Amino acid sequence: MNLLSIQRWLAFGLAVALFSEVGATLPVRGQESAKEEDGEKSKDPPLLKKKQIQRSIIDYADDPYDLLTVQWEDPDGKHKEETVKIFSLAKLPPSPKPDDKLRVRLVKLPLRQYDVEWKHIKKYVPYAELVYEEAKKLVQAGKYNEAYRYFDYLMRLPRPSTQIRRSVRDYVFANADAALKRKEYDYALGMFEELRRSNPSYRTKEVLQRIDSIADTFIRDAVTRKDYRTARGVLVRMLKQYSENDVTSLGAWRERLIREAEARKERAAQLLKENKFREAHEVGRDMFKIWPQLPGALELTMEIHRRHPMVVVGVGRLAARLDPRRIDDWAGRRVARIVDRPLLQFVGPGPEGGLYRCPLGSLSQSDDRRTLYLDLDVPPDPQNAVVTGYDVVRRMAQVADPTHPDYTPTWAALLDQLAVRDVFQVEMHLRRPHVLPECLLQVVLHPDAEHRPPGSPSEGPFVIDTKNENTMRLLNNPRFPFEVKKHVKEVVEQRFDDPDLAVSALERGDIDVLDYVYPADVPRLRANDQLVVGRYNSPTVHFLVANPNRPFPGRALFRRAILYGINRREILSRDIQGQYELDGYRVITGPFPTGTSEFDPLSYAYDSRLRERPYNPALAAVLRVMAEKELKEIARRRRQPEPKYEGITICHADDPLARIACQSIAQYLNIIGMECRVKQLPAGVIRPQDDDWDFFYVQAAVWEPLVDARRLLGPHGIGGTNDNYVMMALRNLDQAKNWRQVRVRLHELHRIVYEQLTVIPLWQTVDYFAHHVGVENVPDVPVLLYDTVEQWHVIPRVPRD
Repeated sequence: MNLLSIQRWLAFGLAVALFSEVGATLPVRGQESAKEEDGEKSKDPPLLKKKQIQRSIIDYADDPYDLLTVQWEDPDGKHKEETVKIFSLAKLPPSPKPDDKLRVRLVKLPLRQYDVEWKHIKKYVPYAELVYEEAKKLVQAGKYNEAYRYFDYLMRLPRPSTQIRRSVRDYVFANADAALKRKEYDYALGMFEELRRSNPSYRTKEVLQRIDSIADTFIRDAVTRKDYRTARGVLVRMLKQYSENDVTSLGAWRERLIREAEARKERAAQLLKENKFREAHEVGRDMFKIWPQLPGALELTMEIHRRHPMVVVGVGRLAARLDPRRIDDWAGRRVARIVDRPLLQFVGPGPEGGLYRCPLGSLSQSDDRRTLYLDLDVPPDPQNAVVTGYDVVRRMAQVADPTHPDYTPTWAALLDQLAVRDVFQVEMHLRRPHVLPECLLQVVLHPDAEHRPPGSPSEGPFVIDTKNENTMRLLNNPRFPFEVKKHVKEVVEQRFDDPDLAVSALERGDIDVLDYVYPADVPRLRANDQLVVGRYNSPTVHFLVANPNRPFPGRALFRRAILYGINRREILSRDIQGQYELDGYRVITGPFPTGTSEFDPLSYAYDSRLRERPYNPALAAVLRVMAEKELKEIARRRRQPEPKYEGITICHADDPLARIACQSIAQYLNIIGMECRVKQLPAGVIRPQDDDWDFFYVQAAVWEPLVDARRLLGPHGIGGTNDNYVMMALRNLDQAKNWRQVRVRLHELHRIVYEQLTVIPLWQTVDYFAHHVGVENVPDVPVLLYDTVEQWHVIPRVPRD
């Protein structure tokens, strides 16, 4: 093929100017182009035409092209010029002659190669230069985000030119300046600091001025909010990178923060002299937040802690009522442990039921298990004894009295008579044997803290001092015999609505202990070498309690629809645990814990043979319709108005896990058309006080299923029911004579709940707490957080920069 043939082909208007084809004939494409020039219309229907997607230059980065402009004269002597896209060339010859040929491949005809003579080449633009020119246009137009891809490509070239490097710096400076005008200070500071790091000589004065301005803004805003920790953190970081001559505001802020820290130091010292320890602690914490390196600050803080050791505990909810028997009141149980001491105290699960400790003496049982003997410790001077057998008998009689507020039906049904022998020995005669009567004696002898006799065994190590919406303060009880001289003098419970804020406060040092760690945050805290993460001895079970006064929740068919409509496994793994799997977290089939392992003694009430009901939204929708028809038929027979389904309301206590779980449950039910609303109870309220709800989310610590079964399912329990099958199972459980019968009858109760869905079981969780390493003598696996609070020893925590 000669040059004349190619010129004739170019006359048809194709963009392959002055190329000589290598090893190929003329393409048929030329004939198609001729038809298009003659004005022939395409025969393809308009609907079959593909929409052309507009692509920018940088989209070809993985398959780049160059631009080649050629010019020539056609057979008629007219000057022609054409620009075509060719696949990028690795390199060009250094000094080509006019008759030399350049071998290329056109983007439109990738399978063919052509030679073009150099004398016909007017202009050659490599792909990198195309990207560079387009990047400059984007910067001039203020489209900095779009320009990033272009400059990123240019800087990845094997040898970026000096011009490209300079343009990249100009781009970063312009982008940072624009972000600064938009008050995006974090973004702007990062880019200005990158400029300063990568090329200190680039527009030095302007870059430093802007860094100075941003740093001043950051610190000023933090100080205005009294967030001295953030202000100090910014200042210290900047001082490590820049001198006070380069960033002039740093020196002024450093002096100001030191002055404020010194003022608080003087104030804390004065408060300490006046024995105002609580105020001294608060001012001392502020001093440390502002400038912990202040000379004498650590020594003053140590002295404050020596004279008045105090620990700050982050909690999700403050206690409203102190009752160690309220299995659904986490906060009430926690504070009851620190304020009161029961006659018998649960210390953990054992091989046959729970283990209990009696701080007043020793408890034993007759061979026929019909009599309990409580031998009280006799004081050195019996005449001045604070507690005698008569006090115990009087209190246990009150618990068996139906008219008393502390009435316990199980104990009343079991107790036959009470007697006192030799003043300090109590005999409790039972109507029938009981496998674990200790679990019924968790009673505080002197429940009224204000009228307790001096030296009462019901005294806890602390008493409640003050309480408001977000804080509860507990002071050490001077009547309690502390075993450790340097014991904690004050416990401050600080409430956090958001678990993320609580975790951040623990990491910063604003609090010393976190009572409850949200499951997804456990791995994060475990990775911190300044923190210790422990878990509680017994798991927690979660379930939904139905409102028996509402027509739909009162039907087992509808409750079954709710269960099938909730993807319990997905909520537990995704929304509660996060991306990490924790031991003991599992979906349950009944109201009792399944334990944390196969041989966990706490699992004696759980029937593992019952299969978990899977998530089945289609079946849930059908069951809802069937329940609606069932209710309509009942109303027709009773000649009552037909109930209309208007959705359901799930309420929950003010708790982060309950809040997230209920929101997830509502999402699943809304998907299948079971309109669901979520209602949060006021702070401090753990159970609904009205009837405006259909289901209630419950978290229960079932430590002893033998007695907690009635607290869960009895007529006056959390999921109170009058179901005949449940009532019969509870009565059979009360009459169990040995542990084999206890196990069988609890499994029977489990199966009844499984079939009737008296409560809707959700999942079991293992609860965690955390504290910094300076809080010593905290057990790794306690029953409650304050199990050993009278032995805690706190070392002040110095904030880290």
